[in-house]
Amino acid sequence: MRDVLAKASEYQETYGIVGRAHYLAADRSRALNRWLGIPVVVITAVVGTTIFGTLNQNPDPGWKITAGLVTLGGTILSSLQTAFGFAQIAEKHKAAGEAYRAVRRRFEMFRLKYAEVPPDQRAVAITELNEIVVSLADLPKEFPTIPDRFYDRAKRETAMESTAASGSRQRG
Repeated sequence: MRDVLAKASEYQETYGIVGRAHYLAADRSRALNRWLGIPVVVITAVVGTTIFGTLNQNPDPGWKITAGLVTLGGTILSSLQTAFGFAQIAEKHKAAGEAYRAVRRRFEMFRLKYAEVPPDQRAVAITELNEIVVSLADLPKEFPTIPDRFYDRAKRETAMESTAASGSRQRG
């Protein structure tokens, strides 16, 4: 029975890492959306104010060119923000993180359920574990791919948390 519980623990850790990686990817996508979005707002406000402030005047051609270039820059940034869809990607990664967190809890509950059962329940446990794993087969198809750097970071974080938790158990 230990091998079945160990496998469930392995799945629990893996899905926990994947979930954390999706949250990291969501944070990065939100940040990129802000990095493009804030300049768009500032440029739009500056150009709008400049145009209304100079409507009744005959501005220097240099100011016209500058306003045109700034407007072009704002348009390009706005187009990039829309084309890359960082806000939508962030939401998809967040949804994936929540889904994988729920999966992790399923394995945790499985381990609690079968932690103290007699060996004759092994076949039942394997069947239930298999059902959980099979039900998760399509989960990756629903969500965006995680960049390796986020997976690696989540794995390092998990390893550090495990080390810290085992150290505190040994001291306690």
